[in-house]
Amino acid sequence: MRHFIKLTVLIAAGIILQAGLVHADWWSQNLTPVPSGASKILEEERMIGGSQQHLTYYVTDEDAAGVMDFYRKQLTDSNWNEVDLKKGMPNEITKALGNTLIFENSQERIVIVFPPKESFRDLKTRFTLSRGKIKEEPSGLADNQLLAKPKQDIAPVFPGAVLTNLIESREAQKSGYYCKNSLEEVAEFYKKNMILRGWRLESESPSEQLPMEEAKNMRMTLKRLIFSNSRDDSCTIGLSQATFGREIPDLGDSITNITVDYEAKL
Repeated sequence: MRHFIKLTVLIAAGIILQAGLVHADWWSQNLTPVPSGASKILEEERMIGGSQQHLTYYVTDEDAAGVMDFYRKQLTDSNWNEVDLKKGMPNEITKALGNTLIFENSQERIVIVFPPKESFRDLKTRFTLSRGKIKEEPSGLADNQLLAKPKQDIAPVFPGAVLTNLIESREAQKSGYYCKNSLEEVAEFYKKNMILRGWRLESESPSEQLPMEEAKNMRMTLKRLIFSNSRDDSCTIGLSQATFGREIPDLGDSITNITVDYEAKL
């Protein structure tokens, strides 16, 4: 079940990062095949689920089914094996994973996530491709041992939240967590406790629900809080809650992802 939860975090991250994506310069050579006509928006390295992931974001006029067919052919021809994550899962989670592909070879894993195109004004197909090593976990590894704590105490950690993503420097920090509390509960925690640390709330987006197409018993809800301080540093708290149907009792009702994006004023 822990393996499934971590893949769920990775899939949810692909949806949420794509939904909030802005244009940026790309870097590093991508060795994974790319469909003709797909435009690369961004590349970056992130720690997700305790392992280093190389994420590439694309947009294309082709529909998701065509892109899926491309990767099934190209990757299986290159000795990648498609993982049937949906096998043995309840019907509703099977529908929710309908627009997700997972491939593995002896050392690496590729996860391709297609956010609902209805979430974007131009209605184009977007997909996130993450590639990283398959991490073997020692038995008995506790969830809170996935990563070390952030060196800079920028934002408080929601009680019980598990750290899954951490990139930091002297001037910036990007970290991610997940918990099983509600999105609104987590939002209220940050609004209260960031102020106690000298931050002021500049803006708060209303909760926005993403359409999940055929996954009628799965919902994705987004919310964003933007803070600044007396030095004009900025810190954005991004929240995304994946809510599941009762067919998946082991996961509980929902998983809330928390991202902390801090930038110091230079």
